[in-house]
Amino acid sequence: MSVVLVGSDRAALLALVSTLHRRGVDVLEADLSRPAGGRRVFNATIAATPRQASSVEASLGQLIDVVEVVACKAIDARRRAA
Repeated sequence: MSVVLVGSDRAALLALVSTLHRRGVDVLEADLSRPAGGRRVFNATIAATPRQASSVEASLGQLIDVVEVVACKAIDARRRAA
């Protein structure tokens, strides 16, 4: 999942993490970067059911500093481990 943020409010990161926690997903990996253009990008790999992932995407999109949420293709860890 990739979330693009505007502004420099440090509380925005806490809002992202809080949303992930409230939706009951496990964060497997996360990164916050500031590429060219000044916007911040939060990338996270989460473990979630399709329903949870949809709920997370919608919830993150409603946060004030968020201008874009992109959900990536799901990976079934059970198949990958085989």
